[in-house]
Amino acid sequence: MQTHTKHIQVKSPHLDRLNHVNNTQYVRWVEMMAEEHWEKLKYKTVFYEDYWVMVEHHIQYKKQAFLNDNI
Repeated sequence: MQTHTKHIQVKSPHLDRLNHVNNTQYVRWVEMMAEEHWEKLKYKTVFYEDYWVMVEHHIQYKKQAFLNDNI
């Protein structure tokens, strides 16, 4: 399986009232990354006309992310 990597800098809209990245933002990033990955790979499969849909996710938080952090 080919991996997909992206670097993201935390901006103020990503933050919650505690000034760290909001949990829902991580889910948005997971969706974005998975869709980008699918767009890169789909033409190598017989499913290239299908859409990517998140069925399940699991996020294991390692540490908090703050404004201007690069993740």
